[in-house]
Order: sequence, then C-alpha cells, then structure tokens
Amino acid sequence: MNAPGSTWIQTARAGALAAVRVWGAFALVEALAGVLVTFLPAHCTDKPLRWTFLFRLLALYLPAGAALGAATAATLSTTVGRRRFWASAPADARRAFNGTLGLLVILGVAAWTQSSLAVQSLTILPVLFLLLAAEVWALRSERWFLRLRFLADRWVVALAVLGVPWIVTQAMFGGDRVVRLSVAGVYLVALTAVAFVIHRALGRKVTASVRHGETAGLTVEIILACAVVTLSAMHERSAAVPYVAKAETPRRSPDVILISLDTVRADHLSVYGYARDTTPNLEQFARGATLYRRAIAPADMTLSTHASIFTGLYPSWHGAHPVADAPPLSLPSRLFTLAERLRAAGYETSQIVANFAMLGPTFNLHQGFGHSIVAAPLCSVSSPAYLWNLVSQGGHLFERVLLPAEDVNAVAFPLLSNAMRGPRPLFMFLNYMDAHWPYRPPQPYDRRYPGKDGSLDLDHYARMSNEVMSGGRHVTAAEAAHLTSQYDGALAYLDAEIGVLLGRLRESADYDRSLVIITSDHGEVFGERGLLGHGLSAYQDQVHVPLIIKFPGQRTGRIVDAFVSSVDLTPTILDVIGAGVPGWMQGRSLARPIPDRVIVTESYPTPELQRVSPRFDRLERAIFTNGFKLIWSTRGKRELFDLSKDPGERQDLAESTPWIASNLLEQVQRWSAAADIAHRQPSTLDDDARDRLKSLGYVR
Repeated sequence: MNAPGSTWIQTARAGALAAVRVWGAFALVEALAGVLVTFLPAHCTDKPLRWTFLFRLLALYLPAGAALGAATAATLSTTVGRRRFWASAPADARRAFNGTLGLLVILGVAAWTQSSLAVQSLTILPVLFLLLAAEVWALRSERWFLRLRFLADRWVVALAVLGVPWIVTQAMFGGDRVVRLSVAGVYLVALTAVAFVIHRALGRKVTASVRHGETAGLTVEIILACAVVTLSAMHERSAAVPYVAKAETPRRSPDVILISLDTVRADHLSVYGYARDTTPNLEQFARGATLYRRAIAPADMTLSTHASIFTGLYPSWHGAHPVADAPPLSLPSRLFTLAERLRAAGYETSQIVANFAMLGPTFNLHQGFGHSIVAAPLCSVSSPAYLWNLVSQGGHLFERVLLPAEDVNAVAFPLLSNAMRGPRPLFMFLNYMDAHWPYRPPQPYDRRYPGKDGSLDLDHYARMSNEVMSGGRHVTAAEAAHLTSQYDGALAYLDAEIGVLLGRLRESADYDRSLVIITSDHGEVFGERGLLGHGLSAYQDQVHVPLIIKFPGQRTGRIVDAFVSSVDLTPTILDVIGAGVPGWMQGRSLARPIPDRVIVTESYPTPELQRVSPRFDRLERAIFTNGFKLIWSTRGKRELFDLSKDPGERQDLAESTPWIASNLLEQVQRWSAAADIAHRQPSTLDDDARDRLKSLGYVR
C-alpha cells in the first residue's frame, strides 16, 4: 500500500505530465495561427515570424503548465477523487480534465486583464466561460462526465480558444464586426459538433488504449510543429527578400534613405550636447554630414509630422491631424506624396515602419510605396496569443510591445542589398520606435543609466499619467529618474542599431553619392509643466527634433543654426535628385542657402486629452523667427521665449518685451487665418484600427 505522501506525488506527477501535453498542443496551435495570419493579404502586420517563436512558447508554457497541472490534479484528487465515476473513468479523460482546467483558468485571467485593450479579449471570454462551465458541470456526476468529457480534449480547447478570436480579428481583418462574430459562432458550433460526433463514433476505441491515443497525439504534434517551422521559414524568406538582384548598372540619381526615429527629442542626444553619451554613432555620422541645431517638427505627434515630411505642407494644410471630437484625420488621397513623386521619377520605393498604428494604411501614409512593411510584433493587441500577451506585457520576457530596431534592420538589410544592386535608384523610408512609450530597452541598455525602478510598471504609468495630466500631482523625482533612465537607455540601444545600419550603408559603392537623412517626428516629456508623453503642446521638449543630413558627396561635417522644419525634407529631396520643387510647397530646400523666414508648429486637441483636463481643449501653435518663439493658443495662451538664451523656455518675455510679442502674435494670427481647413471632414476608424491606436497609448 502506497504512503499518502507517495500517492500525492504520483497524482501531482500525472497531473503535470497531462498539463504538459495540453499546453504543448495549445502552443502548437497558437504558433500555427500566428504563422498563418502573416499569409493573409488583408492583414496589415507583415513582420516575418521566426520559427523560434514556437520554441519560445514551449519554453514558457511547458514549465508553467506542469506546475499548474500538478496543482490542478491535487485539487481534483481532494474534491472529486473519491467519487466512483472519477476513479473508474478512463485515464486519458482524467488527464484531459487535469490539463485543460488549469489552462482555461489562466486564459480567463489573461483575457480579463486585457479586455480593456482589445475586442478579441471580449470574444474569448464567452468561449472560456462556456468551456469552464461545461467542465465544472461534468464533474458533478458520471452521466455528465461521460457526455461532456470531449470538451476537455486538448485539441478542442486549443482550437476553440484560439480559433474564435483568430477569425474575429485576424482571418477576417477589417470586415464587418457582425459578420465576423457570426462566422466565429458558426465555427464554434461546428467545432463542437464535429468533436462530439468523433467522440461518440470512436467511443471506447480511442480511450481503450492509452498508448495508441498518445501515439496519435504525438503524431499530430509533430506534424503541426513541422508546419509551423516550414511556413514561418517560407514567410520570412518571402518578406525579407522580395526583390531579385539585378546586374549592377550606372545610375544617375542618388539613392535616398530617410530614417525616422519616433519620439526622439533632440536635447537627449549627446550629438546635440546631452550630458549622457546616448548617441556615439550619430556623432560619428554627423562628422561627415550637416547637423541642424534648430530643427522643428511641424507637430507634436507622429501622424501630422510624417504627413508633413511626405508632402512639404504644414498639418493645417495637408489635413492629417487630430480633431477635438473624432478620430484623427487621414492624409487625403488627392495629395501627391514624396514616395509617389519619387516612384514617378523612376525610383524603387520601399518602407519598413515600426509604428503600425499611425504609419500604415489606416491614415493613408503608405501612398506611393511599392513595397511596404508595416510591422507589428507578435505581442501587439492584434495577436491571438492571449497568454503570450499577458506575459509579454507584464514582463517582456521574450517579445516587446514595439518592433525593436534590430528586427527593422533584419528586414531592411536584404531589401537594401538587392535594391542597391538594381538598375533603379532606391528610396527607402525606415521608421524606428524604440524610444516610444513604454520605454523598454533590452539588456544591458535598461541598466546603462541609473534610476531604473522595477516597480514602475505599465499600470503605475497609466495611473501616474492620469493623475499628473489632470493636475492632481507632480511626477516624483524617483519616477522622473526611472522614465529618463529607460528613455535614454532606449536611445542608446537605438543609436547602436542605427550604427549597424549606417555601417551596412557605407559598404555600398553608392553610399558617397547617396542622400541619407536622420530625423524624428516629435519629442517626449517626463513631467515638465505637468505633462507626460507627447501630442501635448508646442514646447521644445515636444517639437525640437534631431535632423542630420548627409548630402551626396559630403564628407566633412557642418552645423547650421538657422530654424528649419520637417516640411523642408520633401523639397530638399526633390531638389537634390533634380526633380523640381512645386512652388506651392511650404517647405524650402535645405540644399540651398536658407533664407530668413517663419517656422510654425502645431498642437491639436484630441478627445482623449480633453477628457483628462480642460486645459487640452485648445488648438496651440508656435511661431519661430530670429531666435524668438511665440506660443499661442485658442485658450488665450501667449508665451514668448528667446531660444538663443533660454532653450529650456523657463523665462516668459511676453510682458517684458511686448513689441516683439505683438509682432509675432500678428504673424501667427495671420498664418492661422490663411490655413484652409474648412473642407476637412472627420474620419472614421474601424475597431481594429482603434485597437492598434490603444496599444500605443494614442487612444484611451
């Protein structure tokens, strides 16, 4: 007779092994769903899914499943273990209940914690509830146990839990929600019916031999694993090398490489004088390029600035900007973008962007790109990997919320290599998001600068942001130190990867005659003036951005102190390649002498910010000229700064120098009156686009 302790150990061991089978099957189905979705033409996410993702899932799920399975087995043993029907039930049925009950509970927690982020979490909760209710009910008696035990099959659970949200948010991406939910409902009913029929038809034939059942299950698992590895490898090759290398021939026009570093403020870069050595590679690049000390973004958010970069127009004129009572406005299709102009001039046009929410088809910024990769990592809210999401968002053990720079480079390098050998000149736009919230630099960059506090997680940041932005409190010194340490660490990591990219570009024979531009779309604030994040104001921490340009043939460094703007980039590129600059563009070519002129930046209200505090219920503009900056808003703000003496905007000169303030106020009001925005109409976003914006903090 076995001792009680020995019996408990045997029970726990059996439960752990059963759970390993269940969680392994779940990982296989989850990985296969992640691979299959990348082959769907309507899906906006096109990041090559590496086959190693399967092994990452298994490395996480199997140990966790074993521990949970042992606990579940022990619980079932003490609650229903003494009932006759449980003791006489087939061993495989008991193992199935042991494994799936724990998995369903964990998935329920994961879906519940993410229900505020994405619609697919809401679709999974009813499925989990039904399966849990059925399994708990089955434990009441032998009759129900025999009738419902097919619902505890690991494949049924995996296909139900992952299949329904996969259909709703992946396979039918962008379709009508009612239709998607209807198809998902039909799928769930069909899956249940098929599983029931197979269970009744096979009956004891399947459960009589544990060995045969395990052999069949192992065969299925091996087939699925091979499918995941094969399909992911196929997709990685197709996404990474879309062009066939051609014979190298002389090209008259220079290659154009435009690099956008999302959320990078100039005063946190050592190349701009920052105390921390965050950007040694940009410093090296600047020694052979032109650095613009006073580059101003035309807006304080991604959509508007990139639309200005691509059109040479300010946000009020191109129309792609936030509005007070609706989603942001898209870039009108009637506007001819930089990519469209270069493509018409014979260029290969490619883009790889990490900001999957703002720079994809949703807001029409993909116009003109012959090859476009709008890349979201697997742990974004559009992924069906709910349990993986929970772990990734809580600890970022393997994946990150945003596509890291090294993955952007991994996709870019084959494109660059093949396109640069082709007969046509190349225009490539690269967007990196490593400096964007939630500031998750990889090791060792997360510890490179002092101040990191592991207790300041995403939930803490959300509470802090609401409290600070609503005026309830200030950011503490410890919070500010943590935020800046992680932000600066992200900048250092990003600089290292940009260094790798620049090294690859320098290997090309055409590098010397290439036009390479490195800039940012906006800055970031960490508590100054009671603000956190971006899209908040026209202050320098929001709109002073880096701009470094290596012109064709340039080998020595140069520094320009004049005010310049992101609207100057399209005119500069067109001028350099000899395509001609339309006279109606508001930007000016930086390849020519820079005249004295007025530079403008804009900050538009958003519904999310208006709900936080009435101080954001305004349109704010700033005008720059002759070293001075005037900030004006529709709520009556008038602030004047002499940026040549006060770059931190600490001393308002509006009252002490009223003649200067009056002159600049007249100019900004005249500029505002000239902005033609009467024809703008609010845009509409589908649920999937809104979820993508939520994942990056653009929508609350």
